Amino acid sequence: MQSQSPYHTIEAPPALSRPFWLERFFPVVVLFIAVTSLLGVIALNRYVDDCQRAAAQVEHVRAKAYALKALELEAAQAWRPELGAALEQASRHARAHLEMLSRLVRHSGWLERWLTSPDIGSVAARMQAAWENYEAVVRASVERQRPAPATGPSGSSFAALEGALEDAARRYTGLAARAREVADLATVLLSFSATLLLLGMVYQIDRIRRIGLMAATEQRAMRKSAEHFRALVQHASDIIVLLDREANMRYVSPAAEAVLGFAAGELLGRNVREILHPDDRPQAREGLAWTLEHPGAPYQAELRLRHRDGGWRHVELRGTNRLADPEVRGVVLNVRDVTERNQAQEALRQSEATFRMLFEDHPLPMWVYHRQTLRFLAVNQAAQDKYGYSREQFLGMTILDIRPPEEREAVLQDAQQERPRLQHSEGWRHQLHDGRVIEVEIVSHTLEFEGQDAVLVVAHDVTERRRLERQLTRQAFYDPLTGLANRTLFTERLEQALARSLRRGKPVALLFLDLDRFKLVNDSLGHEKGDQLLVEVARRLRGCLRGEDTAARLGGDEFTVLLEEVPNAEVPRQVAERINQALEAPFVLEGQEVFVSASIGIALGSGVGQSASDLLRDADIAMYRAKNHGRARTEVFDVSMGAQASEYLRLESDLRRALERGEFRVFYQPQYDLRSGKIVGLEALVRWEHPERGLVPPAQFIPMAEETGLIVPIGRWVLETACRQGKAWQEAYPHHTPLAVAVNLSMRQFRHPRLVEEVAEVLEQTGLPPQLLELEITESVVMDDAEATVATLGRLKALGVQLAIDDFGTGYSSLGYLKRFPVAVLKMDRAFVRDLTEAGGDQAIVSAVMGLARALRLRVVAEGIETADQLEQLRALGCDMGQGYYFARPMPGPAVNTLLESPGSSSRMQSK
Repeated sequence: MQSQSPYHTIEAPPALSRPFWLERFFPVVVLFIAVTSLLGVIALNRYVDDCQRAAAQVEHVRAKAYALKALELEAAQAWRPELGAALEQASRHARAHLEMLSRLVRHSGWLERWLTSPDIGSVAARMQAAWENYEAVVRASVERQRPAPATGPSGSSFAALEGALEDAARRYTGLAARAREVADLATVLLSFSATLLLLGMVYQIDRIRRIGLMAATEQRAMRKSAEHFRALVQHASDIIVLLDREANMRYVSPAAEAVLGFAAGELLGRNVREILHPDDRPQAREGLAWTLEHPGAPYQAELRLRHRDGGWRHVELRGTNRLADPEVRGVVLNVRDVTERNQAQEALRQSEATFRMLFEDHPLPMWVYHRQTLRFLAVNQAAQDKYGYSREQFLGMTILDIRPPEEREAVLQDAQQERPRLQHSEGWRHQLHDGRVIEVEIVSHTLEFEGQDAVLVVAHDVTERRRLERQLTRQAFYDPLTGLANRTLFTERLEQALARSLRRGKPVALLFLDLDRFKLVNDSLGHEKGDQLLVEVARRLRGCLRGEDTAARLGGDEFTVLLEEVPNAEVPRQVAERINQALEAPFVLEGQEVFVSASIGIALGSGVGQSASDLLRDADIAMYRAKNHGRARTEVFDVSMGAQASEYLRLESDLRRALERGEFRVFYQPQYDLRSGKIVGLEALVRWEHPERGLVPPAQFIPMAEETGLIVPIGRWVLETACRQGKAWQEAYPHHTPLAVAVNLSMRQFRHPRLVEEVAEVLEQTGLPPQLLELEITESVVMDDAEATVATLGRLKALGVQLAIDDFGTGYSSLGYLKRFPVAVLKMDRAFVRDLTEAGGDQAIVSAVMGLARALRLRVVAEGIETADQLEQLRALGCDMGQGYYFARPMPGPAVNTLLESPGSSSRMQSK
């Protein structure tokens, strides 16, 4: 079981904290001064005593000298045997005093070295020598028993002795006075430091008093700090270990499991040597011994510890002896896993070993230069090959010598600046030995090279890449076909123009051009001719603009023009007129004349709350307004257009959710046999019941659904709903004439790759017989890609469903393809039925349609019958079936049930 940490650390309360120097350094200094002063006073007083004793010894020697002089005189007058004994006694006493003086000089200590002049020792030596010299002279005189006083050497020897004694007495007396002065100064220092210590004690007593007042708060802080520390220890990534004197583990933090794989409880009570690498145990033993001998001193070592899996982990160990701390009573170890760090360091050492090999063999030019002198210190072979200089030439040059002359000043300025350790530089140019200039990218790294402050440089020749980048930049900002600005560059210039407009208060104008019927040129003449047309349009467009105006091709057949500082909307209108006039002349494409026009939208911007995308959007909306109003027109954007566009977007958003919300409804319009008057079929028509707008007209949302692709899931839902309703009518009215259900297919549905599979799935799921399902495709859809249409219609026909061509007569059907299409019904467009009863109407066209249908054995359904006269003429022309408001409006399924259940509905049309 994991133990809790047996110790914690409490910080001092902030109110009681003091600067480090005041807390530790200042009291120590004061105490040191006091102790030093006290010792100095004692030593100096002792030294004064020594000096005084030395002076006394000098006086004793002086007295013996005079006694010796007296013996010499007495021996000269009358020699007696007792004089020899007196001489020996005086000599013995004088030598004793001299020996005492020598001992005082030798043992005077450091104060003697400080207070004594350098020749003070020689004073005693001279006095010793003078005595010995004089004693020898006197002894010689006495022993020779000379009857007369000695002359010559005796007199001079005594004078020398007397001078040495006088000098020694003067020196030692002076030393005693000097030592007394220093002792007085030390006494002053002692008094000052004692005062400071007293003040410190007073301050400490006051601090203890304040600590007592803050004890309660301090205890709470200590408890919180202890809890915080325990939490840190529990969650630290380093292992915290507490050892006793024998290196047994008394506490192990949970990090041991992450680092060593052992749970903390598994290690408790075990000796740390058990998990130490055998080679590291002597070092650990010495480290523990040192830590035990130095309480509080940190110990650091790097050792290896055994992992549970048998491997060894390198750890950095920091230990502190806290045995004296009653809260701890152990040696605290902080163990950090440094295995990965060591591996990285080893890899670094290996990389350094291979540096020179890589340097020499590197394919890119590399060199090392001195940071201060800029001289080359080393170059590799690639640099010699690239720049054309030999190694010897390089080593005699500076990095300025490979720079073009006009850039050398900039190099000097760059070299004087503080540089990061690793630097990547672009835009530099280097001059080769043959004079050619290349563009290079530089990667430099500061380092110490052979004891010198240096920079390692790797140079990469990017001349060709820069050329390609400039080429790519042009391709990125200019249209490769026309040479005009592309969308990116135009948007950037538009943003800048809006910013200038905001500062200067002069608006900008944006013209958005879309070529009319350009798709027809591409489809009929091919894309190559279409590209030629775009190039010629761009040329004429540039000819209509000023030099400061910007023309761009956004893509396809869309062009934009930016006009700056326009005073009013009339100016861009005039530019638009010039553009359309320039486009009126025919374009000759390899001998063939082509005519195109442009629909142009204009938007004005002042930069206030407008971005480039906003202005492009507004001009685009105005362009579509121009195109919808007849093409080859110019429209200026106003806020109402934006409102319409916003309304369109909201409607589109609602449309995307309508299917999942169940807002679509299927209405059915009956189809009648014009000869028998029976209901023979119903056309399924989708309606959108908006929760706020009510029933949305199909003309509003069907084109939108077609454009966004939502028509595919909507069409699938209509097909499935209509088939299910058809099956329900078949079961509810078994004696009624079988009712076919007609469902319209849009172009996207018809071109959908899974159309046939989805129709088959719906028929299988609903159980409607295939012959009772009629799929209607408009004439324009079937003729869009006739060959693909034949294949798709054939697969649908194979399912057994009936196929009908809707809106027949409004497109460009080929009779050859019409014969190949496996259709059974032609639905004549309502436009022909509407004009049928008017003079000069479409009787001949309707008659021709009937004749064509009979020739192809197809049934004809007339749409939009609204009057009895139209019905009679259609009957007379032999039309098979019809539908329209004359018979019934589209109605929901329950209303159809009512109609089918009404008397006579199965055999006659409703009476009108």
